[in-house]
Formats: sequence, C-alpha cells, structure tokens
Amino acid sequence: MPEQILVKRKLAAIGVFSSYYSCTVPLSVVATHEHSADGHENTLLLIDTKDVQDPTGAHQQYHLREAAEEKDCQLKCFCNITHFNSRTFPMVVNQIVFIMINYNLLQLFLLR
Repeated sequence: MPEQILVKRKLAAIGVFSSYYSCTVPLSVVATHEHSADGHENTLLLIDTKDVQDPTGAHQQYHLREAAEEKDCQLKCFCNITHFNSRTFPMVVNQIVFIMINYNLLQLFLLR
C-alpha cells in the first residue's frame, strides 16, 4: 500500500527548550517529519528530559516504547492477566505460567 511506504524522514533535535515558567527542568525536543508515498505527511514531536544529541537514536527508542506498550496491552486485555479466579498462591502462579505460555505461543505464531 502506498500510504505505508516511507519516502523521506527528516529529524531535528532542539535542545534546552522550556515549555512554561513552572517547568524548571530543561527539555529536549526531537522533531520528526515523515513523507509517505501517497503524499501523506506526519509530524511527531518527542520531548525528553535528557539532552538529546542524536535525534535518530531517540526516534528508534520511541518505537521500542510503542512495541512494549502494545505487548502490555495484549497481556492485560487479551490474555486476561488482570483477573485471577483463585486466591490461593499456587493457583495464581499456575494461571500466570499458563498465560505466559499462551502469550509466547501467540507471539511465535504472529512472527511466523
């Protein structure tokens, strides 16, 4: 699909940025501007409290965060790890082990 094909990505780091007077911590901003094959443009601003020298590294770390949040959502919503049927410790451990086995098999299936 043309809308998913990335044609060009521009990255820029803006250091020592302050958003408002009550925030005394200096912020770094990484601006990302992407162009897709269908002409769609997407702008993303990432704000961090550490001094960002390499905007590419900060952009890649953000995508790791997206993947971690997606997996956390899968565990909570789809594997039902937030609800335990039993109150005894061995049964809770068994349920967690079976949920993790289920999750790992699902991830292997999705990667295949």
